[in-house]
Amino acid sequence: MKKLALIFFAIFLSAPLSAVLFVGADHLLTEPVEVLGYNYNPPIWVTILVVALYEIPIYIFLGIPVTYLIDFLILKFSPHSHRLKQYLYQLIGYSIAALILSGYLIHDDYDFTLFIPVLTYFHILWFLRGRFGD
Repeated sequence: MKKLALIFFAIFLSAPLSAVLFVGADHLLTEPVEVLGYNYNPPIWVTILVVALYEIPIYIFLGIPVTYLIDFLILKFSPHSHRLKQYLYQLIGYSIAALILSGYLIHDDYDFTLFIPVLTYFHILWFLRGRFGD
């Protein structure tokens, strides 16, 4: 039960943080949309709020099973590995999950901005597991 509570805590911490990073990167890398000379972009804080609320169910329905799958695979194939080795294995696992999700959502091309929410969740979960144990 402690593991699931830690995952939920990581989800609710990483959703707003990854939304800030994701929307901030998007805001810096794209130009404003203009329709008939009017700037059509909503305020950035509204976009961050909408993205964060949109990410929470995705984290819950996709993030929790992926977390358990990656933990299971690491425990099965490398049960007594050092913490740095586990970090690298999990980083590779979450990167593969982000790549698969990106390929599934965008069929023709990969969108590497999806790595922002996935790796934000991974690093917050990694920090929480190191701080509070697993």
